[in-house]
Amino acid sequence: MIDQLNGHKILDGSALQVAVSQDQPGQTIELGILRNGTPMALSVKVGEYHKPGAEVAEIGSGASSGGNTGRLGLRSDDLDSGRVSS
Repeated sequence: MIDQLNGHKILDGSALQVAVSQDQPGQTIELGILRNGTPMALSVKVGEYHKPGAEVAEIGSGASSGGNTGRLGLRSDDLDSGRVSS
């Protein structure tokens, strides 16, 4: 669960979406998350919004095509793999 963005409390998914939309693609942001009840901090890079149907994964970018894309447009890889991507 994401509960902070750049040190500011995030109340819900809509607030997260609005806050991230104010950042520029390529900018690094800090997310505060709770994973299995343990608070963690992640640095992630803001990506570019792609309209539905547009190709999201870039070949050769190093990003895993097996990540999850939720309704808020957030993509993540399996955290147990030892990697975190934005």
